[in-house]
Amino acid sequence: MTAMVKGDREAALECGVSRRSIYRWRAVVAKSPDGELAQSVRAKKERVEQAWADELNEAILAATRFLHRSAEEGNPKDPSMVHSIAGALKMLSEVSIGQKLLDARLSRKVRSARKKAR
Repeated sequence: MTAMVKGDREAALECGVSRRSIYRWRAVVAKSPDGELAQSVRAKKERVEQAWADELNEAILAATRFLHRSAEEGNPKDPSMVHSIAGALKMLSEVSIGQKLLDARLSRKVRSARKKAR
């Protein structure tokens, strides 16, 4: 999992293994996608993705609250304030779209995992 995020070299240094070991493990997972190592990697990846999604949701909520307060307290006649709020609204829209895509991706993975478990 570390190699997926940081790259093979950094993962090897951080975990105290050789890059060759990472390559061997990756080959084992590719050769035996239903094997114990592959299942372990998938489970860890799902936990990391879910934690990231949860953390992202908290950050989005905090930013949204801040922007809401700023919009309420700001001077609507100040061009820089109007520009800032418009830019923030655009970013929130993009984040919302990204969040919907993530939700769809995660729910698709959950459905796929359920089918495999049957």
